[in-house]
Amino acid sequence: MERRASKRYALNIPITVQKVPRFTKEVILIGEITNISTGGMYFKTVGSLAVDDTVDFSIEFRAPAEKGDARVVGRAKVLRVVRNATNLSGRVGIALATKEYHIFDLGGT
Repeated sequence: MERRASKRYALNIPITVQKVPRFTKEVILIGEITNISTGGMYFKTVGSLAVDDTVDFSIEFRAPAEKGDARVVGRAKVLRVVRNATNLSGRVGIALATKEYHIFDLGGT
């Protein structure tokens, strides 16, 4: 039985994640989202974060030619970190719960 409050969408788009507060050791990760909803997302990256870390994120959506591109920026909390011992690439999966987000229209292409 599905317990999620929001519908998830499977897609592959880049994400940039930065741990906050920023006065601690700066941690910036580049990864790829594998699914997303208004309530959260799951992405894979080479770096790692800890459960309960707070992060700022940035995602750019490329729209079809007749639509404008958009950037989504926001803040989220790390819910889960998935390490796979058989994964030779060193990538880990990170589940985020979105706390807040803002969508910015980047204009036409």
